[in-house]
Amino acid sequence: WRQLYLTAHQESSVCQRLYNLTKNSDLNTNVLAYSYHAIANMLLGKFAYNPSEKWRYFKTGKTMLEKAISQNPNNIELRFLRYCVQINTPFYLAYRSHIDSDKEMIIQHIDNQTKPLQSFIKPIFNQL
Repeated sequence: WRQLYLTAHQESSVCQRLYNLTKNSDLNTNVLAYSYHAIANMLLGKFAYNPSEKWRYFKTGKTMLEKAISQNPNNIELRFLRYCVQINTPFYLAYRSHIDSDKEMIIQHIDNQTKPLQSFIKPIFNQL
């Protein structure tokens, strides 16, 4: 999921692969797959032509991601995903309210995470 996420915002085919790979995920059994499915939903909106379809994808993904984070508020990967979405979301979508708290959590806790997770988050986070 992480590898697909890295380029899903650039290519609709990669985004679709991430979506298909995670579409049967369940919040209660695999929160990460569920959260990456939420991200894939939001990104699919970027590639949709119809404005109402764009909004539907974004809204569905946002609802899913917020639900995952509300049940797992200390999961740094979920907070990182939301941070990335929020700093790249246009102001008119009004999805920017957790930027500061997510950033602070990432800074405070990244060094306590597994090496693979650190290797995933740090390069992206440092570029943002």
